[in-house]
Amino acid sequence: MDGYRKSLTQPPSAWLARVASLLALLLMMALATRRAWLSDDAYITFRTVDNFINGYGLNWNPAERVQSYTHPLWMFLLSAATLFTHEFYVTPILLSLALTAICGILLWRTSDSSKTAAPLLLLLSFSPIFIDFSTGGLENPLSHALMAAFLLVYLRGKPTRLRPLWLSLLASLAAFNRLDTMLLYLPALLAVWLKERKWSTLGWLTLGQTPLVLWEAFSLLYYGFPFPNTFYAKLNTGIPQAELWQHGWYYLQHALRFDPLLPAMLLAVIVFVLWRRRLDVAAIVVGMLLYLVYILSIGGDFMGGRFFSVLMVAGAGILAQIQVSRLRLPQWAALFVPVIILGLLAPLPTYKVLSAEIQQHPDRGIFDQHAIADERQTYFFHTGFLLALQGEQMPQHWYIDKAREAASQAAASHQTYVTPQINIGIFGFYAGPQVHIVDRYALSDPLLSRLPTFRTYNWRIGHFTRPIPEGYLETLASGRNQL
Repeated sequence: MDGYRKSLTQPPSAWLARVASLLALLLMMALATRRAWLSDDAYITFRTVDNFINGYGLNWNPAERVQSYTHPLWMFLLSAATLFTHEFYVTPILLSLALTAICGILLWRTSDSSKTAAPLLLLLSFSPIFIDFSTGGLENPLSHALMAAFLLVYLRGKPTRLRPLWLSLLASLAAFNRLDTMLLYLPALLAVWLKERKWSTLGWLTLGQTPLVLWEAFSLLYYGFPFPNTFYAKLNTGIPQAELWQHGWYYLQHALRFDPLLPAMLLAVIVFVLWRRRLDVAAIVVGMLLYLVYILSIGGDFMGGRFFSVLMVAGAGILAQIQVSRLRLPQWAALFVPVIILGLLAPLPTYKVLSAEIQQHPDRGIFDQHAIADERQTYFFHTGFLLALQGEQMPQHWYIDKAREAASQAAASHQTYVTPQINIGIFGFYAGPQVHIVDRYALSDPLLSRLPTFRTYNWRIGHFTRPIPEGYLETLASGRNQL
């Protein structure tokens, strides 16, 4: 009752800020829903999940153990959901949207006030990178929610005895979700230790890493390797490091062009850290820089902006510490202007679903000169949630017809039906477990991922073709060594 009376005595600007924050959150969800989609790579995980819940193990092909997915926690969460729904289109999209809403709410709570939260939620609403990877069927939405939860405890949590445990646990879950994101959290965990310098603190930080340690132990026992097979397929290429650095720079340039709010956010974060000189905030920025250097060193990715979406959340959490509650209404309203202007300067602002080019040529992928793709636009006509809401049958792709043909041939075959493929996601899911798929890019093949790549001058990041050894397909089909 006292809280209610207190709220009635607050100035109108406080009520207006809360309403603005709520509207910004609703706008963020509306835009994420309009642009919701599923990627072909997501179906690589979906096939593993389908095998898992149907008793074939955590495998891509039932006959061999290989971790073809990069996000164990997302895989388990998706498995739990689809175990009840037995459906792989609406389920991952709604789960992703729910995590996006959680991320927005947590960032709101992390903010200094609703006056700070409103422009930041609007920033995420106008960020194509964040909106596009709020769905897609990959681990990004869960990474966003875990980062927002970590920032809430780290920047706003009370200094209790168990705070280091909760921080380490959240960081461990984030790494369990995607291992390389641990770089974002390590400096902050180190800052917690340096601030307290107690053995008990170190003990809690160590205990919090239990989920990741248990997963690594399971991975070694079940798969025989500590890292996902994609690690060996994408990084064991033999391509000179200098070329990867160069392509990583291309990847960063693509993201900066694709989302003008990304460089603005990074600049604002740096200015804020230099201005306030807070050790806790500086540790998060160091983590962001480490993660950025890592992205550049591996050459980035073929999905434009994918690896930067979690940086948008981390940056928003830092900017949420800016105190603007004392600003007058006109000054506060002026904060929205640069966000809106930069958001509208994006090549495809978030209020638009498709560009004119892709509307005229639905089967054309959107690539730049370095083969970095706008993956959402490329697959939206095949998996777009808005089209499903309008009555279209989703997903729809010629990969599905090809997969069902392979499944028919497998059913008529007297031995294991083996087929080499590229772009294995949608095809692999709809082909079913009876079809043994050999991935030419080696993402799901433990042998090919350890072999040298075909070295060409026109390689595409993340798509490194391996030669198939003579007799390998026959060996898989017959069960007898014919290599």
